[in-house]
Amino acid sequence: MIPELETALAEHRAAPFPAPDVVRGRDYGSVCAVMIDANIFALSERVSRGELLADDRWNWLADCEARLQDSLAEFPVAGRPYYARLLRIAELAFQRMEELQNNVS
Repeated sequence: MIPELETALAEHRAAPFPAPDVVRGRDYGSVCAVMIDANIFALSERVSRGELLADDRWNWLADCEARLQDSLAEFPVAGRPYYARLLRIAELAFQRMEELQNNVS
């Protein structure tokens, strides 16, 4: 179990969206500010509940994480901590997935 994932998800859930610095629905780099947030959060939350993601969902999470990493510098400076937390959440979800997979093997 990775309690840091649950903590990070709870902190993110409680944090306000970084408006007006980040514009909802706007693309920053290769990601939409709202959709990348929703995608990483939803997939990571499923993992935190102990769900093994199917390969296509695992790959989607990895793609979201990579695109956000590549796009982070395109976000307004004031909004970057919000999105950096999402990167940490994705990293913790990958760790949790490995843990879950090891328990199945």
